[in-house]
Amino acid sequence: MNDNEPLFYTVPEVADVLRVESTTIYRAIREDTFPAIRIRGRYIVPAEAIRDLAAQATDRGGCVDVARLTRERLLLRQTGATSPSTDQPAPRAHIPRPAGTAFRPASRSNAQQARGR
Repeated sequence: MNDNEPLFYTVPEVADVLRVESTTIYRAIREDTFPAIRIRGRYIVPAEAIRDLAAQATDRGGCVDVARLTRERLLLRQTGATSPSTDQPAPRAHIPRPAGTAFRPASRSNAQQARGR
């Protein structure tokens, strides 16, 4: 790790690095398919997670499915297994939400609405 590189990135910074809209990252975080830490109402993404994704894409020579990686990691934690199965896709794991919370789809920002996206 470079001394100038932060330990964490904000969601807009991650979106800029990955060349996607911030809402895409927020949606993935809320769906528990993208690594993040929530501090009060703010999300931050570990720089290590971004480096790991890039390394996996390079090592595999193909597309990395973040949602699949997340399901595999969750399954490992639930079953206590030592390594994910690379031959078969991991089953979708149920991730319970805290009581009293409901899924709310990400709303479009005023700037996106003005651009007609």
